[in-house]
Amino acid sequence: PLMIKPSGGIQISRHSSIDDFARGEWDDLVGPRGFYGSHSWLRAVERHQTFTAGYAAARDASGALIAAFPLYTSQQRPEERRFDPSIVFSGLTSESLFPATIVGLRAGYLTDFPLAKNLAGDYRRRVLSGLVRASMPETGEGSLSWLYLSSGVLSRLSFLPPDHPPALLTDAGVVLELRWPAFDGYLAAQSKNRRRQISVD
Repeated sequence: PLMIKPSGGIQISRHSSIDDFARGEWDDLVGPRGFYGSHSWLRAVERHQTFTAGYAAARDASGALIAAFPLYTSQQRPEERRFDPSIVFSGLTSESLFPATIVGLRAGYLTDFPLAKNLAGDYRRRVLSGLVRASMPETGEGSLSWLYLSSGVLSRLSFLPPDHPPALLTDAGVVLELRWPAFDGYLAAQSKNRRRQISVD
């Protein structure tokens, strides 16, 4: 891990693998509902070839992990269009976003990150600000962005300037309009190719 100068009892470091963290300390911060941010999931995601994984971590004066950002950097446009910042943020900027670093997750469409529950006020702001600085591209080129944030996660980041890093807000609660009285009606409304892909257990 690369250690970054501590500030006010907060130790910030950069890592290249989730294996730099004990599974228990990471998953305890993510919590029971954080499968897509869990140690096991992130370890599997590291094998992806398009993105280079990294992590910015914050520890308190005792060395306990208190927050961390998973980071995924791509030198060119990834094949997953919904995780390509140049497509997601196409209406916000005409500048090149690559190399592009995504903070949080590069799969799952709902970003979260480990954060100790007892962090509050100015201390939490300094922890998260330190992680943002540690996540920025070292060369000063490219972009840093958040994708698919729930309103709850976005509220944690309210201290950030409104235009940097860019963020795409989503809500975990999605309402689907059901226009068909039965499954057969839904199936009939799909294209021929789509109907072949749909299976019923």
